[in-house]
Amino acid sequence: MNREVCGDRGKRVVLRWEKLLSRDTAHPYLAEMLDFPAYYGKNLDALYDCLTDLGECTLVVEGAGILRRAGGYGERVLRVLEEASRANPALGLVCPEEEKTGSDHGIHRLFPGEEDRRLRPVDRGKAPGITLRDGENIPGITPRD
Repeated sequence: MNREVCGDRGKRVVLRWEKLLSRDTAHPYLAEMLDFPAYYGKNLDALYDCLTDLGECTLVVEGAGILRRAGGYGERVLRVLEEASRANPALGLVCPEEEKTGSDHGIHRLFPGEEDRRLRPVDRGKAPGITLRDGENIPGITPRD
């Protein structure tokens, strides 16, 4: 399982990019993964408020680069995660594929349990299609119309 409850020092939650692409999927997913309270408002302002109230926790966003290139709601969620991590010193944010990896495409995935934090390439053949802005292309990912 990719989820460890936040609150204890050193705990981390791995967030998958495809779950953050739309408002309809992002908020229920984040509420479940981060154990937000029942009153969570399921919007970006409420997300920021809940993130700034979290205890010691590290969020690992798989596919952050894809969210940035895709734009739209996923990119907005990622910006809220970044702003909240700057405002809350107990909240860490890691975007593994954006670290220097030596990859020709820079798309990598951090697998839970790898203590040395080595990065492995994502299987591009299994990535769902996404809509990219400005006609961008990610090798191996078919854009939607």
